[in-house]
Amino acid sequence: MAEIQEWADGLEKIRELIGGEFARAEPRNNAVNYIRGLLSDEERKNSWTLSERAGHGTPVGMQRLLSTTDWDPEAVRDALFGYVKKHLGGLLCVSAKLQAVSAMKAGQVGSSFQAK
Repeated sequence: MAEIQEWADGLEKIRELIGGEFARAEPRNNAVNYIRGLLSDEERKNSWTLSERAGHGTPVGMQRLLSTTDWDPEAVRDALFGYVKKHLGGLLCVSAKLQAVSAMKAGQVGSSFQAK
């Protein structure tokens, strides 16, 4: 678990790597916060919980990232994979997290909208 936390702490480097895939700061920040949430110890990882963790009042930004924001998930995946390979080697649990990130845009990650 400590290795994953170290990677989460290095998200500013990740922001630099994937930042060019997003035309605006909001989706770029949401993507980094989404990754941060996936790496967290949050029990339920959906748009509500990840949005709350990022300090947002609603899940709209995270849902927009997954549904309508124009970005290349394969390019983001490849950048993240390169980072992990360089810095963390073959850490299998991080590989599983990367698979979840690559599934974000494909709609394979839960992002239910619920009223509080």
